[in-house]
Amino acid sequence: MKTTLAALAATVALIALGQGMQENAGSARADMNYPNDYLLISGDVECRITQGAVREKVARLDIEPGCTAALDPIAPAAMIEENDDGTIDFLGADGKAVIRFAAAEGDTHVSYEPQAPLVRLVALD
Repeated sequence: MKTTLAALAATVALIALGQGMQENAGSARADMNYPNDYLLISGDVECRITQGAVREKVARLDIEPGCTAALDPIAPAAMIEENDDGTIDFLGADGKAVIRFAAAEGDTHVSYEPQAPLVRLVALD
């Protein structure tokens, strides 16, 4: 009886450990697939932005304080979403895209919506 209970307890512990490892592996994998820092460039303005932890391809967006005043289209941005097609969206608090970027050369994305001003988004190491 003791052997059966011990085996059952060990099995339950292994299942729980396996599920926890899968959840953590997903978070680590998401963090490794996405850069944490970007440089936004528009004309003479350069701003550094940082994304928080990635959850389901969406992350919190931290923008330098002076950046939102200098780059009006990103002012309402609160989150960043990396889409399966390689595009990146800055989302407002309501979840709607406020600025959209298409993949360009290397680690650079270029805004396509709104059409002006042109904003480049460069992933930093």
